[in-house]
Amino acid sequence: MAAQVVKTLQQEVWDKATEAFEKGDKNGADFFLKIYGQMGSTLNAPDKPDILRASSSNAVNPALNIAKRSNNKMSIVFIKGSLPKHFDVGFTPYFDRNIQEFRGPIPLTIFDKNWQRDAIQWYTNRRSKGDEKDGNYIGYKYPNEWSQLFSKWTTNHWNFYITFRDFEAECFLISSGNGVRSDFSG
Repeated sequence: MAAQVVKTLQQEVWDKATEAFEKGDKNGADFFLKIYGQMGSTLNAPDKPDILRASSSNAVNPALNIAKRSNNKMSIVFIKGSLPKHFDVGFTPYFDRNIQEFRGPIPLTIFDKNWQRDAIQWYTNRRSKGDEKDGNYIGYKYPNEWSQLFSKWTTNHWNFYITFRDFEAECFLISSGNGVRSDFSG
């Protein structure tokens, strides 16, 4: 019965559009044709969305990514919505180790994408085998946290939050799959 009502409403709108066109009322015809065009898509829309979670969590959810992987080891797989992990993009080994072990220093300014690019370039050109073995950072100079503008601080803080959210979520998923109690508290 509901499909019959929809058909009737669509037919009425179509009749109004043709009537306006026959009278030479271009604006009226366009108005009713726009309504008629929108009726099919809005009335047939699904009741609820397929995904009820944020797509930004896809990158750290191995259950979603395993199903999408190809069996061919030589093929490149692109996973829509996934992002590289923090240690795949731009942190020098010193800061990568500090992030993984959650120990200091981890200045907020290292989460600036431009600084990360410059630091990696500096590190690859200048590193030696003895760098940073004693635990002191001797790499590319990072800016003082107190010299940031509010917009830069906000961006860096958001990148900091995303990095640790994804890293902790991955640690939680790995350890909870093994039955080991995780230290994830967020």
